[in-house]
Amino acid sequence: MLTGEDIRTLIYPTANLDIIEVTVTESAPVAGRRLDEIALPTGSLLISTANREALAGPGTILEADERYILAVESDVVDEVLNLMRG
Repeated sequence: MLTGEDIRTLIYPTANLDIIEVTVTESAPVAGRRLDEIALPTGSLLISTANREALAGPGTILEADERYILAVESDVVDEVLNLMRG
């Protein structure tokens, strides 16, 4: 289970899938970019902001210091974290 100040696993990994909540850092490659401009790894899906006010879509801008919920296959978690945290 991933835990820490800027990331936590919301559901314990089952079937090789993690549901994670992670904060985008200011230095992250995705900070300030639209979801349709980002090449998330195969096996990952940005679901929503952490407050769950809206589902993510192509026009979603990933803001620094905002928390997001993602579904991520276990073998690409590190790659997704590098994109979201830098």
